[in-house]
Amino acid sequence: MLPFILLLLLVSATPLCAVTLSLDDAAPYALAHNRDLNAARLRIDAAQGRLKNAGRLSNPELEIEFLNSTRGGDLELNTTFMQRFPVTSRLRLEKQISRAQLAQAELEIANEERKLAANVRAMVVKILGLEGERWFLQKQIETSRELVEFFRSRVATGEVSTLDTLQLELEQKQLEAEFAQTEVELALLTGELRPLLGLSPEEPLKIRGVLPPIGPLPRTPSKGLNRADLLAAQMQAAAARQGVALAQAEKWQDIGLGIVGELGRTEETPEARRNEYFVGFKLNVPLPLWNNQSGRVEEARAEALRATREAEALANTIQLEADAALAEMRRQAQLVREYDTALIPKSAEVEKALDQAYNAGQVPLAELIRARTRTLQLKRQRITALRGYHLARIRYEAAVAPATPKP
Repeated sequence: MLPFILLLLLVSATPLCAVTLSLDDAAPYALAHNRDLNAARLRIDAAQGRLKNAGRLSNPELEIEFLNSTRGGDLELNTTFMQRFPVTSRLRLEKQISRAQLAQAELEIANEERKLAANVRAMVVKILGLEGERWFLQKQIETSRELVEFFRSRVATGEVSTLDTLQLELEQKQLEAEFAQTEVELALLTGELRPLLGLSPEEPLKIRGVLPPIGPLPRTPSKGLNRADLLAAQMQAAAARQGVALAQAEKWQDIGLGIVGELGRTEETPEARRNEYFVGFKLNVPLPLWNNQSGRVEEARAEALRATREAEALANTIQLEADAALAEMRRQAQLVREYDTALIPKSAEVEKALDQAYNAGQVPLAELIRARTRTLQLKRQRITALRGYHLARIRYEAAVAPATPKP
């Protein structure tokens, strides 16, 4: 018993292995483990069940009637077997509507997967960008401390004023506060990402990698977008239009066709009894006199028109989303290229020249340190622009993502 208890304590004390994900791994992991998405996929099973039950005849009816005379031995036994049949195409329309609803459910789940993948990728990009900014911010803090120490050493000799030193110390404190704020933002982003990945509270999470470089910019998307939510809206509109035909078909209720069997026994005298047998057919035709489904037809037409206009509005919204994201990509990409080709190289060139001048005793150390700080600041700003580019790219790819056909 003691070894078992020790083993149990050892297992409980062993920390869980961290879930380590990169930008490319995060979305597939979320699609496989997100708890809300796994629950939402059950809507497809429900739609399949409705399709299986749609378009079927109503159950047959068996009616038995027994009559016995209280004054004599006369009795009567009536049996009716009836099956109802539609006189319109109601069953076929019900089947078609259920098929459309199943396709709509599958497309809605595909749209949930599209949005989940985009949200996860966007959060990972924000985390990677924030970690990159934190690295350069830490370097800025170290450089600022070096500059503060330099100024403090020159206050006693009167080369710099105390006020200048205090201003540098304030800038250093601001950088340190900004660094602390990035820790809070990083914790918030990680906390928002964990439920999207389907992680339990005990499972640690680690995001690895860096932001990838800028890739080739896509061309303007075509007008023929087939995103999952657009196809789902179009499928809903098609089902609503079929609903109009179904409402019209339901004006005539099912007719009933039955076989009637009757057994009658008449007792004229205690010694004389006569049995009679009858077999016939029964027809039941409901007449649409009081309820002709006119209100239901008007409602179905309004629903079909609403669904059609919503699908048209969604198509326009998707096009606008794609155009806006593409324009944002181009602006951020141009900004990143500006940092790479002009700003950062120019700042590095100035820093190199000041370093040579400092070694030659021509400039003070403060000028060199300020040049290093300026270069680090430009690199931080480049990370921000690169993060903005990737966020815009994710929005663009999510806006034009086509629905993946089911195998």
